[in-house]
Amino acid sequence: MLFAFKRLLFIAAFISTAAVNAQLVTVNDIHFHVSVDAVVQINGDVHTIDSCFYNLGNVHIEGSYINDGITYGGDYAGNGFFEVFNDWENNQEFNSGLGLVSLNGYNQWIKGTQISSFNNLLLTGTGVKFQEIDAIVTNNLDLTDRELATETNIMHVNNVDVNAISRTTGFVSSLANGSLNRQMLLPQPYLFPVGSSVGIQRYRPVILKMSNPSDTNIFAIRMVNNLATDDGYDIWLRDDTVCFSNMQYYHLIDQAQGNAPTDVTVQYDMVQDPYDWNSIAHWQTTGGNMWHNTGNNYSYLGQPTPTTAIVKIPNGWTNFNPHPFILSYKKPIITDLICSSELCFGDTGSTYTLNGGANPGDYEWTVTGGAIITDPTDSTIVVDWSNPGNGTVAVSQNIFGFCNTNELSCNVVIHPKPDAIIISDTNNIFEHDLVHLMDTINTSNYTYTWEFGDGYGNNLQNPYHEYENPGDYTVSYLVENEFGCKDTASYIVHVVSGAVIPNVFTPNGDGFNDNFYIKNSGSKSFALQIFNRWGNLIFETNNPHVGWDGKTQAGLEAPSGTYYFIFKGDIADKIYNETGTVTLVRE
Repeated sequence: MLFAFKRLLFIAAFISTAAVNAQLVTVNDIHFHVSVDAVVQINGDVHTIDSCFYNLGNVHIEGSYINDGITYGGDYAGNGFFEVFNDWENNQEFNSGLGLVSLNGYNQWIKGTQISSFNNLLLTGTGVKFQEIDAIVTNNLDLTDRELATETNIMHVNNVDVNAISRTTGFVSSLANGSLNRQMLLPQPYLFPVGSSVGIQRYRPVILKMSNPSDTNIFAIRMVNNLATDDGYDIWLRDDTVCFSNMQYYHLIDQAQGNAPTDVTVQYDMVQDPYDWNSIAHWQTTGGNMWHNTGNNYSYLGQPTPTTAIVKIPNGWTNFNPHPFILSYKKPIITDLICSSELCFGDTGSTYTLNGGANPGDYEWTVTGGAIITDPTDSTIVVDWSNPGNGTVAVSQNIFGFCNTNELSCNVVIHPKPDAIIISDTNNIFEHDLVHLMDTINTSNYTYTWEFGDGYGNNLQNPYHEYENPGDYTVSYLVENEFGCKDTASYIVHVVSGAVIPNVFTPNGDGFNDNFYIKNSGSKSFALQIFNRWGNLIFETNNPHVGWDGKTQAGLEAPSGTYYFIFKGDIADKIYNETGTVTLVRE
């Protein structure tokens, strides 16, 4: 059934409340006015032909709205509501005022030969809302839970309010040269709720925030739901800081007007997308047609919801030509190698640690001049150096088996270590014997620390020491060279009890065997007398630690020859009553 309003029905066209049951309502060459608060229900299509449809009320159209005349969708007091359940087609003039158009059907199209400029556009109902032509929203675009498929066309949102686009789960998809365009003026985050239902449905919004804009900027964004290589942006062409890029989708971001530096944030789904992306790469033609790392990106897992994440280009990005941007995994940078750069040969526990390495990924260590003696894929290794001299330690990481980090290295100096060995000219030592302790290094540049085991010590290179009592004494010895390298040694000195009577001495002043001295320890009584061959007493003592120096009682040097002694004593619980001879030799 057709229903037509013509010029002769001019007066009847002022509608306050009406219901029209017709498959097609034609408004032909008249002024059709719907009053404020009036409700008009049309159970079919509406086609205006060379006429004026002036809606200040509420018009519900079960079919399509086809405008071949002039349509006023509302006044500037906010009156005017169109609810359309089929297509919206504008072929002449549409003036939205401050009204609202709601597309509340299934799989509806915005089309016509003239661009429709909506004040408020509400997408409800079911199915997808398609564009066959560009469209404009001057106030609010409410996607609710619907997909707006611009196809190869553009949806312009010209309201600079950051809340000019609202949604629950709805998104905007585009093909080829289609896009969602927003005018931006404020230094606040603007949401571009882009996605796609081509193949796997994905919602991958972009958030832009300008830095100190001085005028209006316009950005056009499209989410491309296919491999970037298919469109000529080979994902394997990349600079050496990008390990790999998203094989599922990418974004086209165009700064169509203005030049304000802008932070770029891309949100992705951690369940659908296989990696924890940490960067956004940009296809550039300078420096070779390839994907380039956009710098110090930031990634946040679990934002804004537990199953989503975002990757951000901060600090005001300015290069939006060419337009392709893609989620990528940039080569991690390792910066903190804790290195034992100087050490002593033979020291154990020469450790090298990479702090804050990139995970996951094995650690790859390289050592020259030594061998790794712990797990070479761990973040900390221990090196056994082969010889004194120079060595190197280097480390990198291999992420996912094909993404190598930078390499950190350090040079190592392995200083020689002194070899502490004690030698002594003694066998059995008695009390107050002068024990000579010597090292084998014979270098005055070193420092020496001796502990004699009886509470005494010194820092001489080759010290002498006397022990006051019999017993076993452990001599400990530490030597340190100019590099701080140390070594230790020990030696047991046996101080014995009893007495030993020598049979020859050489009092020539060379410091060796200059006295006829009866070595003894543990003496309770002691008496020694020396006689010449005529029986004259020339020396005697009761001091067990005093020997005959080869002189007479008058202080004269006794000549070489044989002399007689009488020795009596109680030493170490043994009674001595000895006589004998001793030979004095002068050279």
